[in-house]
Amino acid sequence: MIETILSEPTFMNFDVKTICLIVLIVVVLALLFLLLRMKMCTNAASRDNDGEPLADQPSDLGVPDHSLVLKVADEIIRIEANLSKMDPSVKGFKQISKAVERIRTNFEAYGYEIVDMLNKPYDDGMKVVANFVADESLTPGAQVITSISKPQINYNGVMIQSAQVTVSQNI
Repeated sequence: MIETILSEPTFMNFDVKTICLIVLIVVVLALLFLLLRMKMCTNAASRDNDGEPLADQPSDLGVPDHSLVLKVADEIIRIEANLSKMDPSVKGFKQISKAVERIRTNFEAYGYEIVDMLNKPYDDGMKVVANFVADESLTPGAQVITSISKPQINYNGVMIQSAQVTVSQNI
């Protein structure tokens, strides 16, 4: 009986990478919850009991603070990078992928866009901070974004953070 209690349950056989990803997802979801809660509190504070905007308060309180969104977006990119290195058959892979997709959808609902650049061709006209690395496996002349350390974030169509990327090239 004691051996049964002390033995590890079979449904908990996660590798270290999966456990780290699950912890990251929980942290990101908690940050997203706080962001949404702050947004709801701000909206509630600027309305009267009937839900109408207060007359003595401007509807737009100035430039919004994007710092939390930028930090959550950085974590989303980090999670996606880890997911791209994982085998899709790993337990929990699909749930983490769907969670990231839901967070992106929530961001879009509030006017934020995390621009998808990974494995896209690099163009010299892009407004990014780029590190270039040689990659002989690419076709000659090719330049591809192979890593993102900070994503490009747009808010209502305006860039609020430029991307920091690694570009693999064969030139």
